[in-house]
Amino acid sequence: MSTFVRSVLSPLKLAPSSFTKVHVLLSPSLNDSPTNSSYLPASSLPTLVEQCPSLSNGSFTPSPQLPSGHLQTIYSTLADTIDIDVVHYTRSVLLLPESGIISLDECDHEPEYKDADRPTMVITHGLTGGSQESYVRHCIKKLALPRSEGGPGYRCIVVNFRGCANTPVTSSQLYSAAKTSDLRCAILYIRKKYPESPLVGVGYSLGANVMAKYLGEEGDNTPLLGGIVCAAPFDLKKGSDLMENNTVRRHIYSRAMNGNLGRLGTRHAATLDLNKDLRPFLDILIDPACGQQYAKERGETSGNSSKTLKFVDDCLTRMVGGYSKPYGEFPFETSDDYYNYGGALNFLKGLKRPMLALNADDDPIVSAASVEGLRHLMGYEDESNPDKYGHTDFIVLATTQGGGHLGWWQGIRQPTRWLHAPVTDFARALFNESKKQAPSDDIVNKTTTRQVLVELMPSELLPPYLSPSQRELAKETKVEPALPKQDEEYKQGARMPWLRTHVLEHAPLLHPSMARQGWQGDEPLKEKEFTVDANGSVSEVDEEIAKGWCAFEGTMVLDTKRPEVGYLELPKWTRVAGAGDHFQGGKQLAGEYGNMIESESGDGTIAGL
Repeated sequence: MSTFVRSVLSPLKLAPSSFTKVHVLLSPSLNDSPTNSSYLPASSLPTLVEQCPSLSNGSFTPSPQLPSGHLQTIYSTLADTIDIDVVHYTRSVLLLPESGIISLDECDHEPEYKDADRPTMVITHGLTGGSQESYVRHCIKKLALPRSEGGPGYRCIVVNFRGCANTPVTSSQLYSAAKTSDLRCAILYIRKKYPESPLVGVGYSLGANVMAKYLGEEGDNTPLLGGIVCAAPFDLKKGSDLMENNTVRRHIYSRAMNGNLGRLGTRHAATLDLNKDLRPFLDILIDPACGQQYAKERGETSGNSSKTLKFVDDCLTRMVGGYSKPYGEFPFETSDDYYNYGGALNFLKGLKRPMLALNADDDPIVSAASVEGLRHLMGYEDESNPDKYGHTDFIVLATTQGGGHLGWWQGIRQPTRWLHAPVTDFARALFNESKKQAPSDDIVNKTTTRQVLVELMPSELLPPYLSPSQRELAKETKVEPALPKQDEEYKQGARMPWLRTHVLEHAPLLHPSMARQGWQGDEPLKEKEFTVDANGSVSEVDEEIAKGWCAFEGTMVLDTKRPEVGYLELPKWTRVAGAGDHFQGGKQLAGEYGNMIESESGDGTIAGL
């Protein structure tokens, strides 16, 4: 009945406002909260909300033709917004301390303004997503709208996780909902590049959990003024149970995300296969016979068990989702161990920045129990386990009746998203309030630098991953198989960087020479055997050789307290992942890879959940 009222009667203005009003919740102990933040105290939350029309007096009415959470979510995969939410980016590529890569896509629609203190939004995307996702572009279009056109004119930087948005993998790690070290690397880079710019974080779905977990971990030590997390799965275990134990969700959403994440793992299997400890798990993920045997050994009776998100998390994410000790907590024994550890609810008791949590009550992917856990964290008593998550007063919980997962479509003839309104309102409020208080100098990360050697290698020289049957065939015929079709998509000249200086003592470096078979190069270059300097100036070899396989020495910036946090920005001449490229999000992808947009997009927005 409520769905009918809010989606059919509300557009006709015949429904009570309670069916469309945005429900905003603050901690009941807010007035008693001590002022213990170097930026905005918890007591500033009512003032922040008052400055947000979409929250203080806001409403959301789902499109009549999209009355349920399922329809809202599925429509997000079908809506063509490429020419509606037009966003242009410039890409930066960062090489990290254990040789991994992330890319940052920056949207600046006011490059003529050189004001050093112009606000910056730091954005994290959903599962297998990137800067191309429709919900990312939707918000950036409003956030970056030039001041001359009535917009806030913010600088927006999307942090593309490892392996996403045409970013190659050159280490034993991908990413996960629990991994925050790469976000720290990105923030360190942004702070160095724009030291006077105030920062606010925005995360979506999996990226929202990453952003919330980071804010909880950092407490008062983050340079962010605050955060906005949209459709965050705060309790990963509850979310997994919802997906796997419900027939509709299991066969639609879990299956779609299994395909997207599985394809990402397959796409980067050649690099992951360089780590011999990961090889059995790659075989399970990619080879159907190995996958079925793995499910059988685990007591799975359903023939569809290998087609769920939990299956991919079991044989991939729990192994490659982050650093191992002493830099992180991976690998985990099971996916459930990963879920139980990685949910942001476990860390938000340390939150010391205002954080807006935006959720829809009919989200088919985020468990209602996750949002209920957030309520308990805010001080709304959980009689069964009152101290399970601790307590924080820094959360604004805003829930809508309807909206699905990252949908929030409204309007009748041509539905448009409502999502940009609360995101823009809360960001503007944070920036406005922060002007009243100077930031603490103590929050600036203390850094050091180190000269490192980076080997640049043509992408096609990376030996491909071979399935068990392909390896057996190669063994019998004694013929090295040709590069698979997927590798032929890479354009001539694209390169992959391999860090040759061992920066992290307990994180072994990978190199293509470690491949099981198919390595056709020479011995890997060693320290001081570089052929070009950090500016691309050639030494010892001519330019034609340097365009292919070469190496250079560059300066890596490192956090003095967290050795795994650091970066070396790869210049455009390296031809890695489109460093320095200018492109339109959603229509083009940075990098010299060929025809990758379709394969990256997967099942529409579901790819970025």
